[in-house]
Amino acid sequence: MFKQHGAKIALVQVILSMAMAGLLLFLFFDFVKLFAEDILTKPEMMLEEVGSTMGNFIFGTMMISALSMAGYFIGWRIALVRERESFISSFLYGIIAAFPSIFSLIILAVAFAVLLVLIGLVLGAIAGYTLTIETATTAPGVAVFIFYAIYVIMFLFLCARLIVTGPVMAAERGFNPFSALATSWKLTKNNSMIIMLYLFLVSVAFTLLFGVVGYLTSLAAMASITLAMIVGGSLFMALATLYLLFPAGIYIALTNPVQEVEQVFS
Repeated sequence: MFKQHGAKIALVQVILSMAMAGLLLFLFFDFVKLFAEDILTKPEMMLEEVGSTMGNFIFGTMMISALSMAGYFIGWRIALVRERESFISSFLYGIIAAFPSIFSLIILAVAFAVLLVLIGLVLGAIAGYTLTIETATTAPGVAVFIFYAIYVIMFLFLCARLIVTGPVMAAERGFNPFSALATSWKLTKNNSMIIMLYLFLVSVAFTLLFGVVGYLTSLAAMASITLAMIVGGSLFMALATLYLLFPAGIYIALTNPVQEVEQVFS
C-alpha cells in the first residue's frame, strides 16, 4: 500500500501543507498590521481592526484544521478505494468529510474532558477523606499518579477502539462520523489490547523518528537552508504518509484476509 499509493498521498500532503502555510502567513501579517502607526493612534480604528483580526483568526484556524483533517481522509480514500476513482473525486471527498469529523472530534474531546474532571473530583475527594498527618505528603502525589495512569489508559483504550473511524468513512465514502465511530467500536472489539500495544509502540517509534529527522535537518541547515528544507521536507512527508497509513493498515487487517495485510506497508 505504501509503495503503491505513498507518492500520491505525499503529494496531497505537500499541497495541503502549502495551503496551510499560506493561511498561517495571512494570519501572521493580519496580526502584525494591528501595530501599524495609523491604527495605534486611532482607538476607534483599533477596535474595528481587532474585531476583524479575531474573525479572521477564528476562520483561518477552522480552515487550517479542516485542511489538516482533509489530508487524512484524502489519503485514506486513495489507499482504500477498491474501484477506479479520480484524484479530484478523492480530494473533494476529503475536504467535505473533514468538517463533520471535526465537529465529532470536538464533541468527543468535551466528553472526555468532562469525564476526566469527574474522575479527578472523585480521586480528590478520596484523597481528602483519607488524608491524615502521616499521609499529608504522600496522598496528593499518589492521587496525581493514579489520575495520570487512568488518563493514559483511557486515552489509549479510546484511541484503540476508535482508530479506524476515519478509514471506515473513507472506504465507504461516508460523511457520518458517528456511524463510523460505532463501526470502529465493533471492528476493534476483540483486538483492543493488541491495538493499544501497537499504538504505544508506534507512538514511541515515530517520536524517535521525528527527532532524528529534526536532527538531520539541523545538520543540513549548517550547509544550506535550501538543503535543509529539501531534506527535512522529504523525510517529514515520508514519515507523515506512513503515519497516515497506519490506521488504514489496521482497518485492512480487521476487514481483509491475512495475505493482503502482509503487503499493507510494503
